[in-house]
Amino acid sequence: MLTGRKIRDRFVIERLLAKGSLSSVYLVGDTEIPGRQYVLKEIVDNEHSESEKKIAEFIFLKQIELLKKLIHDGIARVYDGFTESGRFYVLMEYIEGSSLSSLVEDRAEKPIGSIDVTDILAQIAGIALYLESSEEFAKIYRELKPSDFVITSFGRIYLVDAGIGSVFLPAASVAERTRGFAPPELKDSNDWNSKSDVYAIGATAYFVATGVKPGDLQKKLPPANKLNPGISNQVSNLIASCIASADRRLKSPEAIIKKLGHIETKTKNRELQEVEKLEKQRVGALLLKRGIKRTIVGIVILVVLSLFLYFAWFQVSVLLCRKNCEDLSKALTKYSNDHKGRYPAKLEELAPAYIKKIPGCLSGGNYSSSYKSWNIGELHYCRFGCGTNHPNTSFPPGYPCYNSRDGVLNNPPEGASSSDPMETLMDAYYFDSMGRYDKALAKFRDLTMMDETELKQRCGMEKSIIFWNMARIYEKRKHRKEALAKYQDAARYILRQNMVVFTPSTVKVLIYDLKRLGKLNYAMQFYRTLTDKYVLERERPETPTVADMADIYAELGRKQDAVRLYRLFYNKAPDNEKTFISAEIYRLKGYTGSAFNYYKNYVNQPGPKSMYERAAKFIGK
Repeated sequence: MLTGRKIRDRFVIERLLAKGSLSSVYLVGDTEIPGRQYVLKEIVDNEHSESEKKIAEFIFLKQIELLKKLIHDGIARVYDGFTESGRFYVLMEYIEGSSLSSLVEDRAEKPIGSIDVTDILAQIAGIALYLESSEEFAKIYRELKPSDFVITSFGRIYLVDAGIGSVFLPAASVAERTRGFAPPELKDSNDWNSKSDVYAIGATAYFVATGVKPGDLQKKLPPANKLNPGISNQVSNLIASCIASADRRLKSPEAIIKKLGHIETKTKNRELQEVEKLEKQRVGALLLKRGIKRTIVGIVILVVLSLFLYFAWFQVSVLLCRKNCEDLSKALTKYSNDHKGRYPAKLEELAPAYIKKIPGCLSGGNYSSSYKSWNIGELHYCRFGCGTNHPNTSFPPGYPCYNSRDGVLNNPPEGASSSDPMETLMDAYYFDSMGRYDKALAKFRDLTMMDETELKQRCGMEKSIIFWNMARIYEKRKHRKEALAKYQDAARYILRQNMVVFTPSTVKVLIYDLKRLGKLNYAMQFYRTLTDKYVLERERPETPTVADMADIYAELGRKQDAVRLYRLFYNKAPDNEKTFISAEIYRLKGYTGSAFNYYKNYVNQPGPKSMYERAAKFIGK
């Protein structure tokens, strides 16, 4: 498709991301939500005859509905699927990053170490375990290979290909599509099971660690640490147990996660022993130095000279540090202007195009070590200061620092960054990603105490999302009671906001979170209050928003509530939308014939129609 082409009168093709024999993948923009981007996958059906394509379309749309239910931090969301001009389309969440395959190519000269491989294993195994947690989800995705995973600049891995293409390929081609990453037994059978997932996960980890596809070698595979000395024996043995023959292979992704836990525990114990050894050496060296420097005259001279030198050094270093901050801030501004407001993931990316060399500070610090960037949606932010020996959340008093909102701060107070809501939010997400949940909760708790207006202006963040994040962390720690309390706090804040903007995905996921914790009645009471407030407290409620609200009721099996909402809205709706509302009520009550006639009248009536596409789709126009 050509750049600039419009799909469904809403999505505009921006550029081609990838192309294969079966499909093409595009980056598309949303004309209704400026700045919002999606991935649009276009699939050409060459497998089915004309008489079979209706069946293929039915299977495709059923699978899309199932994929839309997938909600996992490591799986790209599927928002919609549709057909147009004989082709099939899937609208998905856009994840910015690079595939695991390209990660191997980019780091060919510098092999990936055990820590990175362990993290990749854990994240992919977690995704596979989630898919296997439900019988219907387990049937969705039976192909795991590196090209289907994207890794972000933060090290987060996402599954971005939900296996829709399997509808359009013969079943016998599963092994061929995953050649090199499918278990050997799949050659004789298409019965992909939990052990098949384990093999594919191990094969992917082997490829990431060594750059070699297990299926490409005819002879016995050498251990991963033989090809990459940076891989520990424990991680190498774990990979080997994943790609062993079926009778000796680990049974499930859950077994992989347990093995990784054992490896992590042993590694921490070794590190603790090493730290204790180094501490003993340091104490011994310190006692030796104290014995040498016991001359009174030497101490006096040393103190006086040190004070003088320190004062001179401090003044000079602060001046140079200020100059460095100004130079780097100019370079970051130029970079941001060239990259649509985004900031580089690493400060080193500025050199040499925007600044000849990344400077260092006389204090012994390294600016790049304290650099942080935050690019999410339309929210772009970065900061840095001087000093590798200073805490990441605080800068030394007297030394300049920089952030993209305030510019260069020549005399920041101690802890300047820790009092900034944006800095607190960045640290909260960082601690959460590292599994340091106590510190993450403390940071999120600090954000809930801040002024709502400042939080929105500085971070673009509502307090309901803050409470939601806290609830998710409590769930990770198996603290169900605390998690439920925070989910309820999030619901209360959404009601307080009075729904200036209704976001179906956010509200729907919150309802499902409350339902999962056994609080469906509370969830429905919250949602009923929310929908009633929207309709009753607005002079002119918008029809698409009310339709979204009714759809959530229907999805939860509450069609009567959906009908009640439409009837409540009917008297406030514009005259040209009342026909559509009547059609929706008849459809929800099961009167298909009457609904069809009302939809048809709505489509044919003159004047603007905000729900034209939905009505036209129902009558097949």
